[in-house]
Amino acid sequence: AAIRKVTGPAALAAALAALVAVLLSGWPAALALCLGLAAMQIAARMMAPRMIPQWVQQRASAMAALKSAYADYVPCSADIVAYDLGERVEAALMPMAAALDHARTAEVRAEAMILGVQTLLAGVTVAAVLALSSQGVALAALSTLAAAGAAEIWAGLARNVMQAERVSHSLSRLETIAALPPRVAMEQLADTAIIAMDLGAGPIVIASGQR
Repeated sequence: AAIRKVTGPAALAAALAALVAVLLSGWPAALALCLGLAAMQIAARMMAPRMIPQWVQQRASAMAALKSAYADYVPCSADIVAYDLGERVEAALMPMAAALDHARTAEVRAEAMILGVQTLLAGVTVAAVLALSSQGVALAALSTLAAAGAAEIWAGLARNVMQAERVSHSLSRLETIAALPPRVAMEQLADTAIIAMDLGAGPIVIASGQR
């Protein structure tokens, strides 16, 4: 979190420093740098909300289903071992594990696509700065290096955008859970409570509300 807080100011400082250096090569090159950096940020903010939340949701749902299934089998672990049911349990858990792997893979693929677009836009920006520099080879080289450094740091902001989408989704899930009505566990237990005793004259079963 601390690193993400300083990434924005660091990227802005790098962009301003690069802009000053690129201005030495002429205003067309500086304009190309500004447009390129703006395009990188716009692309990240347009792609992340459309590609990240759906896979985060599927990953969270698949993880919850798998954990729930594991929890259901834990009390029966002794019986599973005694009756050699390990392969059946594994086969029952495999679809949920596969769904989790699919969601994780898709999320990583979406992240790679967003970062790939950032790299492409950064390359186009640097090429445009080089092509539009008009004040000599030395200043063109300086402008190109400055633009490349700024674009590389600026691309890191895309990770902040993606992480913000994950945090936003997690907070919305927590808010949804917090809004659910509390479970009256004791009342549910009382409604289903059954006491069975054997006093020698036969079994005696006392259900809830009986004496």
